[in-house]
Order: sequence, then C-alpha cells, then structure tokens
Amino acid sequence: MRLCLRMKKKRDVKSEEIFMKNGRMLLEELVASCNGKCNPIHNFSAKELQKGTGNYNENHVLQVASDYKMYKGILQDHPVLVKKFNTNVAKLQFVINDIVIASQMSVHKNVLKLFGCCLETQIPTLVFEYAENGTVIDNLCHPSKTHSLDLHWKTRLRIARDTAHALAYLHNAFSRPIIYRDIKPSNIYLTESNIAKLCDFSHAVSIPEGESQVEDSVGWSMGLVAPEFLATGFLTEKTDIFSFGFFLLVLLTGQTTFGLDRPSNYGHITLQDCVKHHLENNKLNEIVDPTIMGEGEGEGEGGGLEQEQQMHAFIALAFRCLRRTAEDRPTMIEVGKQLRKIEQSVASH
Repeated sequence: MRLCLRMKKKRDVKSEEIFMKNGRMLLEELVASCNGKCNPIHNFSAKELQKGTGNYNENHVLQVASDYKMYKGILQDHPVLVKKFNTNVAKLQFVINDIVIASQMSVHKNVLKLFGCCLETQIPTLVFEYAENGTVIDNLCHPSKTHSLDLHWKTRLRIARDTAHALAYLHNAFSRPIIYRDIKPSNIYLTESNIAKLCDFSHAVSIPEGESQVEDSVGWSMGLVAPEFLATGFLTEKTDIFSFGFFLLVLLTGQTTFGLDRPSNYGHITLQDCVKHHLENNKLNEIVDPTIMGEGEGEGEGGGLEQEQQMHAFIALAFRCLRRTAEDRPTMIEVGKQLRKIEQSVASH
C-alpha cells in the first residue's frame, strides 16, 4: 500500500512539473505574441480527456500523422476533436506556437476553433471543435475511405474560397503578418455542410515589426516551395500564395502534387507541369478529377461549357499564384475576390 501511494505521489509531482513547464512556456508566448487579444481557452485535465476518448481508444482515431493522432471525443455531451502528440520534446515549441496562433485565429469562421488544451501531458494535448466530414484529403485523395464524400465542383470552389479567406485574415488582421507556410489538404477540415476550416498553425511564423519578410530554415515537400525561398531562405505572404496555387490544382485534379497516378509519358513532372501540358493540348478532361468533369452537362443548355469556362478561370488563377516572381503573384485578398467571382458565376447558372 505504501509503495502504491509513493508511486502515485511521484506521478502527481511529475505531472505538476510538466504542467508548470508547459504553462510557463505558453504564458510567455501568449504575452509576447497576443498583446492581450487572445481568445480564452479552457485548461482540460488529463483525466477529462482520457474519459472523453475512452482512454484514447483506437476505435476513436480519425487521423494518424507522423507525430500525432486525432481522436473523436465527447466532452460535456458534445463531440470534439482531441489531438494527442507523440512524446517528442523537440515538438513542444511547435505545439505552443499552434496554441498561441490558434487562440487568436479561432474567431474566424474558416478556422477550426481551439477550445482548449491539457498542459499535464508531456506535449500539450489540444481540443478542437468537431468537424463531421473530416479533412479535404480524406474526401479528395482517398475516395475509397469509409464515409468519404463526393466533393462536387461547387463544393471545391467554396473550399478554395473559405481557405483563402482564412489565409487573408492571417496575412492582414494582425500588426505583424503571419505566414502559414503549410497549406495542404490534410490541414483543412470540413463541417457537416462542407464549410472549410483551416487547422494547425504549428509552423506559422510572424514577420518582425517593420520588416517585409522573415528568415526561416523549415523546408517543405519539393514542388511546394516558392522559388524565392529556395534562393534566399526568406518568407513573405507571397510564399503562401505560391503554395495556395498548388492547392488549387490539387482541388481541380484530385491528386496531390506528386501523387499523379494517371498514365504519363512525360517523365517525373510536377502537377503544375502536367496541368499546363494538358491545357495546351486541349485535353482538360484528362487531368480534371473525373468526379467533377461533366457535372454541368445536365444543368440545361450550355451547362457543360459554362463549367469548363469556370475551370479555365480557376486554373488561370492557380497559375497566377504560381508565378516565379513573388511580386507578380496576387495577394490573398485578391485571390479570395477572384474565387468569389468564379463561384458567383456558377451560382448564376
């Protein structure tokens, strides 16, 4: 009995030490970054989250990444997403960064709302609002996955527009613009009505006050890196624009940047090159996701042609975002406006 009590006391002391260390780091970052403007977040206990996830039952796992698992949980009779990280102290600063920025961004309707976190775990465990339809990549690139959806053309346009709005807010709503730098389908969640919600700000970085760029050494997957970053190591808002251009092509084709599984005689090429090649050879139908190709044909006279025109406008916008020179790319606000125009042209037919 004494041995059990002693072991429990040691666990309590260890938990308290972890809580104090994580709490101190988080408080320092919040004070430095938020200037008193963060949204309040709840401090969940480890016991609450264990109970809410069935002791992290594997049947509750919704998403598995290299460094975390996303669980469906129930807290106060409401479904939530619980993000539990592997024990890796090197990841701690990134998670703190995610909490700090997410707490500022949660007011935006196109950001996955951070409800709170548990500071008792080695790496803080995060709790988000529940998104019924999973991530974009679940439904776009894994159509055979259980419960995946058919993302129609209109839905993809709205996902693009919603994501652009969230990124524009990130770039413009704060005294120091924040570069997201990790735009990919697995970081965008969908609600029951397919409203897009941007998530995971762990790699986001603020541009220092009075500066127009920030130096950084964190890399991306090849093909998503803006040319000027490769050349200089500096990030600007236009770096995000470049990545967003690739995201638009992923939405159009249903393929990830290097995941093109259609027959090709062109060797190892980027998604951008592949789309451009098909466009120049008047073979748009061979590169567009078959799920959406021809959707407009049953919508009256000219429906199919109108959808094709919308897709051409969509591709043109993607290529503007992918221009090699940063100054030639549009801002995210301009991107959002153009997507709205394309979306409205769909609604008017």
